[in-house]
Amino acid sequence: MKGITIIKPLALTDAMLVSSTVPEADHPAWAAGTTYALAARVIKNHVIYESLAASNVGNDPELVGSTKWVAVSATNRWKLFDLSSSSQTAQANSISYTLRPGQFVNSVAAVNLTDVTSVRVQVISDTFGSVYDETINRPRIQPEANWWSWFYGKRSEPLASYYIDLPSLLDAQIIITLTGGSAMAVGTLMLGTSSQWGKCVTAGVSLRVKDYSRKETNAFGDTVLVKRRFAKQVEVPLLLETAQTDSLFDFVAGMRATPALWVVSDEFQTSTVYGYYTDFKVLIQYRDLSDCTLSLESLA
Repeated sequence: MKGITIIKPLALTDAMLVSSTVPEADHPAWAAGTTYALAARVIKNHVIYESLAASNVGNDPELVGSTKWVAVSATNRWKLFDLSSSSQTAQANSISYTLRPGQFVNSVAAVNLTDVTSVRVQVISDTFGSVYDETINRPRIQPEANWWSWFYGKRSEPLASYYIDLPSLLDAQIIITLTGGSAMAVGTLMLGTSSQWGKCVTAGVSLRVKDYSRKETNAFGDTVLVKRRFAKQVEVPLLLETAQTDSLFDFVAGMRATPALWVVSDEFQTSTVYGYYTDFKVLIQYRDLSDCTLSLESLA
């Protein structure tokens, strides 16, 4: 295996979004002079709020500590930018976003994809015109290597599709177009910078599931199971050039509590994690090489 690739996301702002084919019409925009009923929903700055009071008028939903409104979620258009992979932007057949980051980026990633068959990325420069146009077709993954699975087995989708070779141009627009079926949805769309660390990921990568389902047994001995989300946990042993130790340590320290895409292996898509690291340690064992262990956890 090669080293680990980390895609650090850019914080996307309203000003960077040029256009989108996903409408922002979930609910009416909040207006200071309108009276809202209990449970009425409104939009302000791409967030959906629900009224907690009847005859609710003149109360700003964004006011800190407000007892009149509660934030529900990002709007459908902005769910894929809210850093939570479990909330998805949904639209049948086609979703397209045009972004102008105004700074250098070399990577695009789409995570937690449902019913997506292809992802196309275009980079168009004001100066040079179209400089990049690539499409990833997303084949479904066969559960087992046998004829019955080929014809009847339920295929799964890869967690993510990503590009790490985009030309970096300050005057560029980046167009991301996803194509799929009627149930198409996208959890996270990120622009960022990718970097590769270590000589290689060594043998011994471990994969675990942290289940948040509730299991309770009542006084009569009946066990109730409530299915909830889970998080993927991956432990990565990495062989690191000692000269990279300080740089990697500072980089990872700067990534604390920051979701990113961690690509451990192109061969095993289950080892790709959209989430954060929970532990990081380096053993400076040899003059030229060090052993590193990185513990990752996905966003549930």
